Order: sequence, then C-alpha cells, then structure tokens
Amino acid sequence: MKTRLALSAALLLAAPALDAAILKVPGDHLTIAGAAAACANGDTILVSKGTYEPFVLVGKADVTILGKGKVVIEAAGHLHGVEVVNSPGAVLRRLRVVHADSTGIVALNSAGVRIERCRVSEGLASGIGVGNCDDAVIRDNRVRDVQWSGVTVSSGDGVFVRGNDVRGGFQGFSVLGSKCVVLENTIRDVQADAIAVSGSSVSVLDNRARGGFVGVWVESSSSSVTVAGNRVTKPKGEGIRIESVGVNVLDNRIKKSVLAGIRMSADDGLVAGNVVRGGSTVGLLVESAGGTYLENSARKSGQYDLDSAIGLHHNDWFENDFPTVAP
Repeated sequence: MKTRLALSAALLLAAPALDAAILKVPGDHLTIAGAAAACANGDTILVSKGTYEPFVLVGKADVTILGKGKVVIEAAGHLHGVEVVNSPGAVLRRLRVVHADSTGIVALNSAGVRIERCRVSEGLASGIGVGNCDDAVIRDNRVRDVQWSGVTVSSGDGVFVRGNDVRGGFQGFSVLGSKCVVLENTIRDVQADAIAVSGSSVSVLDNRARGGFVGVWVESSSSSVTVAGNRVTKPKGEGIRIESVGVNVLDNRIKKSVLAGIRMSADDGLVAGNVVRGGSTVGLLVESAGGTYLENSARKSGQYDLDSAIGLHHNDWFENDFPTVAP
C-alpha cells in the first residue's frame, strides 16, 4: 500500500513536466510576446536568431525563454526590453537587449528567476534589475554602456550575482537586498562605484574592479556585510570605503588608488589580511574605533601607509606592516 501511494505521489509531481510544451519563435508564434502570452506553466520558448520587439512574461511559473543564435530585443522607445512579473522560476537565457529607455531586463515579484548569459547595452538606466525576487540568480551576463547601474538588486533575499561582466556606465552593481552574494564579477571603467552595498548580510567576494571612483562602497544603511578577496585597481577615489558598523574586510588587494586604498569610517570592523600597494595618498585610513586590524600591509603610498585619524589607541592592532605612519 505504501509503495502504491509513493508511486502515485511521484506521478503527480511529474505531471507538469510531462505536460510541458516547447513553443518555437517564429515557427509557432511570430513574436516572443505572442509565445509568452500563449505559454503555460513549465513551458519552454525557443527563439531563433533575429530581431524582436520587447515582451512581458506575466503570471506564469517555471517558463524558460531561450535564445538560439543571436536573438536581439530592440527596445528603443520602450521602457524595458524584457519584463518578468509574478512569474516564479522563470529562466531567461541568451537574449540581447539594446537601447531600452529604462532597464533592459527587469524581473519583479518572481522568486527564483534566473537571468543567465544575456547581454544588455546602450540603455538609459540599468542593464538588469530585480525587485522582490528572493533566491534569484543573475549569472554570466554582459552589460555595456548603460547610463546608470549595470545590475541592480533593489530588494529581495538571497539573490546570487555571479560571473557578470559590466563595462562603462555610471555604476557597476547596486545591492539593496539582504543575504545576497556578489561573487566573481568583473567591473571596468564605470564613473562611480564598481559595487555599492546598501543591504544587510551581503557578501562581496572575489570580484575584480578596475577604474571607477570607489571599488567597493558599503554604505551606512548596511549591516553584517563581508567584503573579501576582491581585487581593485586604479580607482579614482578609494579602493574600499566602509561606512557601516561591524563590516568584515578580509584578504582584499588594492593597487594604485588615488585616495585611500581602504577607508574605514565606521566602528567595530574586522580588517585582516588586506594588501594595499602604490596609492597616491594613504594606504589605510582609519576614522573609526573599536576595530581589529590583523596582518594588513600597505606600502609605497604617496603620503602615509597608515593614517589613523583618531589615534591608534582606539583600535586593536596585531602584526600589521605599515612602514610609514601619519603622526
């Protein structure tokens, strides 16, 4: 009896997959919008190469939209190229969005949405934006020359942002959600911050940033943030700027910053294993108290390798390497 019940349950769970269909564009539907309107939960929309108008996926679960070849969404005159709304588990893969008046690809209220291997360029706001999309995955995308942020996580828990490449524009990544992971992304030649964090319990790990004004900026509204293993080269301002209490800054490498390599402006931080080289002014600037500084190194700074603006006695120091210290 138990075996029959288990088998029946398994068949019920498998039923949606058995009923799922593949809709081809332009074979079955001339437009992606038409296929998105016609599809059911669990369906796959397979899009052949070509140029298409923007589309919206609304109220459908576990739908995959897959580009085959060079699939371009021409979004000039439209706010967005692709919108995913109230569609949990949706997957967007291998789509190219150009010239959106706002955000190229936007997902709202769609838990578990995946945006992978897409390209967005020449938009007037963000490249990719997600809001209230818990456990979303934004992975291996390329964003070029948008006027605001390459990737924006405006809200949502547990968003995973990995392996994206952002070049040009104003800002690389803006993370306001909580429990997010920003991992192994590359940011080059943005005007402002490569990565800006305003959320809580965010991990910024093993990213590469070149140029811009600040490599990683943890703003005062954040909490319980870890910044570890990042490489920042030639920022026009600070390599890492911390304005939130209790941030962990671990094993980062900063080269040739114009201002401080690392600037600690909030109390109770743990700063360990960081290396700063060749900055124009200060290697490590400490404007806060209650922190622990362990095995950090700054050398070849233009003015001082360490400047503790409030005095060394307000923090704990262990086995650091700072050949020049501000009086």
